[in-house]
Amino acid sequence: MAEKFSGKVLFANGFPAQSVLVRVFDKDEPGKGDDDLTVDPGRSDSQGKFTVRFEPSRYLDYNTISTQELRNPPWDWTLTTRTRRIPDITDIYLPYLEFRYTFNGRRCVHTAFMVPFQSEFRLPEIPAFDFKPSVHGFKFINNFPGYALPFSIPNLPNLSTVGSDYGLCGGMSCAAYDFLLAGQSIPSQTTVPAKGSVLNQYLYRRQIDTYGAFGEYVAKFAQWMVLPDDTVLGTQKRTYDEFEEIRAKLDDGNAVVLGLVYVSGSNTLEIWNNHQVLAYGYSEVSATTIDINIYDPNYPQRDDVIIQVERVPVGTTFVPGVPPRKKTVLGFKCTQRVSNRSKDLRGFFAIPYVPVVPPAEL
Repeated sequence: MAEKFSGKVLFANGFPAQSVLVRVFDKDEPGKGDDDLTVDPGRSDSQGKFTVRFEPSRYLDYNTISTQELRNPPWDWTLTTRTRRIPDITDIYLPYLEFRYTFNGRRCVHTAFMVPFQSEFRLPEIPAFDFKPSVHGFKFINNFPGYALPFSIPNLPNLSTVGSDYGLCGGMSCAAYDFLLAGQSIPSQTTVPAKGSVLNQYLYRRQIDTYGAFGEYVAKFAQWMVLPDDTVLGTQKRTYDEFEEIRAKLDDGNAVVLGLVYVSGSNTLEIWNNHQVLAYGYSEVSATTIDINIYDPNYPQRDDVIIQVERVPVGTTFVPGVPPRKKTVLGFKCTQRVSNRSKDLRGFFAIPYVPVVPPAEL
């Protein structure tokens, strides 16, 4: 007997996803095609709500076996081969939803297993929003008095003493985008929120999110610090590769949190002197130069902060063939600019962003 399943499909930031085609499948073992259980597909409405009808009994696979049997005893004792279909008792019922939709002209497919008590599902994409630092960025500077951690760092050889103030640049970058995606206005305060306040705790929590579940992006900063700049294994080449992913997200109208590597491990171990910003657009200035627009929490309400990248050769590599030939390897030489000031930048990489709804008190 066919069953109905009703749910709601949303984009990653919680906005309804409309006109999404929904079907139900059963997951089979690798090498076998998944079973389509759908009787009537669902189609999400303007609120993201859908209803799909499916037949669970279609999940069961069958095996075909052949046996040697007597044709018609006791009158005919001739052996004959017969085939039978028997249920595959190893086939486990694992239903999942398939979502098909168009996003920015691309055909997309997303799946999610059906689990008890879950009726809301999130697609990985975020609808395009126009971010502008002077409107959507925080109005205070990224300079928090005191010490960020509840414990002190001991003085170690070659490690400078941590200062009496700290930054939450990653937290501010994520939170500013959170407010925009949630449709909430950014707080109007122009002074740094007091330690322990709702906003301060929220920014601190979002800062920790940028480190990764196991601190992998702190480790990535440390790794990039010890790399050279202008070689095929250096930060300029890695930045060039990273930008392909960053460009795709910016083309979709989505902002991207960037980790900026300023310092070199050969000069200092001060990993905290690197930085995090929010990229929200870019423009091709010339055949070799690109300007990336960023919200930099160190420059509140400034729309003129950019990262300028220039394509430069960083070495060569061999292309297989007869005879093998050399190929030029490109990298990005980076400079951060604001007004008529500039700062050298060794490279940058994307940091994953997952939207969070800001606290209701804000």
